[in-house]
Amino acid sequence: MSSIRNPQEKKRLSYNRDHYNRNGENNKSWRKKKPLKKRSSRKSFRKTSNDLVKVVADGNDAPVNAAKKLGDLCQSKVLDWGSIHLREFVTNRKEMRQERSQSDK
Repeated sequence: MSSIRNPQEKKRLSYNRDHYNRNGENNKSWRKKKPLKKRSSRKSFRKTSNDLVKVVADGNDAPVNAAKKLGDLCQSKVLDWGSIHLREFVTNRKEMRQERSQSDK
């Protein structure tokens, strides 16, 4: 049997235990989405670099832009903003809501 007896205690524990994922996805889908994003980033980097290497390796007919682009090529990063406690998320939302209502007036 649970030792939590009233709603206020449940809410307090929920604010301290629960987290909000700031990646634009819910936390269960982010576990699956993050590896997919990383994989697609790596794949596009490999494809672009292979295509540019083939153009530059052809010889004297290679455009200067392709050689320059090959030197500046880098893989895009997948950003992970992490999670915050539910209490912080709710207070941030309340503050933003108040700021928007004050700026509208």
